[in-house]
Amino acid sequence: MSQPLKILPLEDRTVPATFVVTTASDVVNDSDSVLSLREAIIAANGSADIDTIEFNIPGEGTQIISVESALPAITAPVIIDGTTQPGSVNNTDPLAINSIIRIAIDGTNAGNAVNGLTLTGHSGSSISGLNIRNFSGAGIQLDSDLAIITGNFIGTNEVGTTAAPNGVGIRITGDNHILGGTLPDSRNLISGNSGDGVLIAEGATGNRLLQNFIGTAATGESAIANGGNGVTVSSGATGNFVGEVGVNAGNLISGNLGNGVLIAGNTNTVASNRIGVTVGATAALGNTLAGVAISGNSNTVQGDFTTGKYQTISGNGSDGVQLTGNSNQLIGNSIGVGPTGSGAIGNGRFGVFVSGGGNVIGPSLANSGNVISGNTSDGIRLSGTKATGTLIDGNSIGVDLAAEVDLGNGGDGISLRDGASSNRIGSLGSFLGNTVSGNTGHGIFIGTDNNTIEGNFVGINGPSTKAIANGGDGIHITGNSNTLAGKFVIGSRQTVSGNLGDGIVLAGNSNSVTGMRIGSGVDDLNTVVIANARNGLRITGNNNTIGGLAAGAGNRIANNALAGVLVESGTGNRILSNIISANGGLGIDLAPVGVTANDDQDPDAGANRLQNRPTLSSLTSGSTPTVQGSINSTPNRRFRIEIFANTAASGPEGLLFVGSIEVTSDASGNASFTASLSSIGSQFTTLTATATDLTTGDTSEFSDALSLTSTPVDPIPNPQPSPLGSVLLASGGGNTVQRYRFDTATAKTVEVSTLVPFPEFAAEVRGTVGDVDGDGIEDNILVTGPGGGDRLRILRGGSGTDLLNGGIFRTNPGEEFTNIGLFVAAADLDGDGKAEIVVSPDNGGGARIQIFRFQNGTLVQIGNFFGIDDLNFRGGARIAMGDINNDGTPDLIVGAGISGGPRLALYDGKSLTQSTPVKLIPDFFAFEPSLRDGVYVASGDMNGDGFAEIVLGGGPNGGPRVMILDGARSLQASTIDPSRPASLDAPLSNFFAFSPDLRGGVRVAVKNIDGDALADLVVGTGGGVSARVQTYRASLLNLVAPNAGPIQEAFTPFPDPLGLNGVYVG
Repeated sequence: MSQPLKILPLEDRTVPATFVVTTASDVVNDSDSVLSLREAIIAANGSADIDTIEFNIPGEGTQIISVESALPAITAPVIIDGTTQPGSVNNTDPLAINSIIRIAIDGTNAGNAVNGLTLTGHSGSSISGLNIRNFSGAGIQLDSDLAIITGNFIGTNEVGTTAAPNGVGIRITGDNHILGGTLPDSRNLISGNSGDGVLIAEGATGNRLLQNFIGTAATGESAIANGGNGVTVSSGATGNFVGEVGVNAGNLISGNLGNGVLIAGNTNTVASNRIGVTVGATAALGNTLAGVAISGNSNTVQGDFTTGKYQTISGNGSDGVQLTGNSNQLIGNSIGVGPTGSGAIGNGRFGVFVSGGGNVIGPSLANSGNVISGNTSDGIRLSGTKATGTLIDGNSIGVDLAAEVDLGNGGDGISLRDGASSNRIGSLGSFLGNTVSGNTGHGIFIGTDNNTIEGNFVGINGPSTKAIANGGDGIHITGNSNTLAGKFVIGSRQTVSGNLGDGIVLAGNSNSVTGMRIGSGVDDLNTVVIANARNGLRITGNNNTIGGLAAGAGNRIANNALAGVLVESGTGNRILSNIISANGGLGIDLAPVGVTANDDQDPDAGANRLQNRPTLSSLTSGSTPTVQGSINSTPNRRFRIEIFANTAASGPEGLLFVGSIEVTSDASGNASFTASLSSIGSQFTTLTATATDLTTGDTSEFSDALSLTSTPVDPIPNPQPSPLGSVLLASGGGNTVQRYRFDTATAKTVEVSTLVPFPEFAAEVRGTVGDVDGDGIEDNILVTGPGGGDRLRILRGGSGTDLLNGGIFRTNPGEEFTNIGLFVAAADLDGDGKAEIVVSPDNGGGARIQIFRFQNGTLVQIGNFFGIDDLNFRGGARIAMGDINNDGTPDLIVGAGISGGPRLALYDGKSLTQSTPVKLIPDFFAFEPSLRDGVYVASGDMNGDGFAEIVLGGGPNGGPRVMILDGARSLQASTIDPSRPASLDAPLSNFFAFSPDLRGGVRVAVKNIDGDALADLVVGTGGGVSARVQTYRASLLNLVAPNAGPIQEAFTPFPDPLGLNGVYVG
């Protein structure tokens, strides 16, 4: 049924009003025809509706409203829109601020403790387009809720170039305000104020600061400092946001005299900002103190890592981030670098300083770790007894975001000091630890107790394929009861490799090291070798454990330049079930350095009490092989004997754990044993063993090696005599060549013959000797130098007649060699008794290597490739042959020519006929990389270990410096850092052959000139000086100190002017 119509009463309503300010005077006069700002505020306060205050003050330029006393507090919702003043322009610049502000409210004459605008007792107001300046209180006081503040200049002049300070820029005591926004016209400039730029007071919550410039000029490129902090979130203020994750939601907070952001409250967020840098985050514009300082709890400091926009906290005067409160988290920040995690913009002290507890530095989601690099001191410093329970995981520390570029911090990567105990660095979980590399000090320094270090990559890049060295040790521990661990699976081991000091130093007590890679790269097959420059581990403390008996506890300790494990001092250090191989020194070394002799009943003191080594005596083969052995040590003690198998390449250390047995010594200290072994593959050649006293925990060095045929193996095999060789000397100033040999009766080098192989060619020639035709006599192999093109000639060693049909062979490598010339080397690559010939171009040619075989009176090319991995390089190459890897086939050494750095490439001789030959080790620099003179090269076994040494001579324009690198050690340290000179890695000798003032370099050759077991050194002067030759007998040459032994002989092969450009030796 229908109802009759009714008339219902309505409440009183008013239409929202718009008040237009038409005068800059600060007056209240109801009878005049103009409206002042003071009058407009009073009028708006009289309405409960959201009124609008606009501006239309006559006159050009910015209209300055000079306030004579405090303006009325705004008690009702109102929109104050300064952009309505004629001539105003909103900001359109996506990066900076180009707005034009035409209304300025100036409080110079307003009195003390006076705010510019105060909002109180209501919600929903907005203020935009104003310049609010020179008030003794706050520029804007927000005691209300839900206000929106956009597009204002607060604390500067109207163009944002100089300070016009308020006491505080904006003070917030209410909730849910928005300062700024995500669009360019929302951006406030809050700079030049005497105190803080923005102060969020106790109890305020839900406030959001978005895209403001705080502490800078309108350009974002220079500072107009706030005198306090850029932003302060007071104690008791919760749930506020200084920036947000999202597009254009972060603030620029730079140049302030205090901290960039100070958080004293709890559960607040600092996100997506640029703090301490210019607007483009390309240069420092530091806050004087820290970038972000947090004394509150459970706050979050994060970047928008999902879009690759990391929050930048860099360039600040003190620390990037200070965490003195508890349970705060840092994720997705660039601290000390630019916003993409690259380019150092260091903070003035630490990247992150932590003195509170339970903080997390690193991810809660994948790929959300921090980049903490380029800072003046440590990347992360934990200090004080309250700094406990901290997790540092998933970060790049000392490198870029991709963990590929060195951006080292000036101190340690991570440092725990002054009682900061029970913290965790890295993890074995989904985020797989930190990359801590490239730092000037240690990678990780632990001066405290009960910390855990797991799953990190220290001294290498993220993929563990190359060194990014820390300048000190990888991990240096002076505290006690710390745990260093990795998982015994590929990709999960903690890796400590490539550092310039020791891999790990244990100077404290009762620490454990398990499941780690120390000196190797990405895998457990040791195919990527990244040596630490000193010992793998160095121990000076007591009762530490390296490895262990649990599954996966053993470490891989390989390729380190000195010892695998050096026990320098301390006792009770257990070294159990590890893989230890291919180290430059002993696998395990109890100081003093070198093999420690056993003594009856082992009474001596020292490192690990100088525990006696066991002796392996025989092997019984079968489906379950056994080894027999014995030990003499402390009477009536129980010992664990561990047995290891080794290959020829690994050395007599401990490549594969194959068995163990426990024995008890008798009253005389003797015990015999027969231990069952696991299956041993055919590639293994020796067995070794260690003994650990189960009472004291002392582990011995490795035993002498036992061959798998039960014959003891000498760790340095008896060298076989090298064949007596001839030396070919070629005049650097003409076309004459002399052949010399050593006269054993007179112990002098004597001339055998003089040759002019290219009579039509007046400039220099080069040569070497090699038995090309297999008749047992070394032939003379000669090539033309610069100006002679690509000519090659072979003259028989006996008769001096031509071996090649037509006499001259043109190598013609496909490049124009008219004015370039060649270098030449020779060696038997296929074991047929005939030497192959290798040629390379001189300066002006690419580093193309050609290999020829003599066949039917001509040369047949069997190899052709670029020896230096730079197809555009035109400095030529120098070459030499020598069996560096002791496999019976000579290998190829390629040195860069003039204008190149002293770069070396070593190629496996068995692969030289392949289109892409195999390198024995990565390329490295012979001398300092800054030198641009190239390098002369030679090779031969000079110490009788079967591995050819690498002999280097300074190139043209350089000094006559000679360096001899140990061939075997060069292979063991096979990831010589390309940025470091080889003299730091495997030097046997390093000296100047002639006056250091000479600048023609020095030419080098290695020949057995005296008929003993060792190859000897021959050197000749370089360009620009008279020809001079010196020989050094390897048996007298000092191969263990950085200088030469006595010169065996010195003579002048060519008189001037024939010898005015030095002499080539070959």
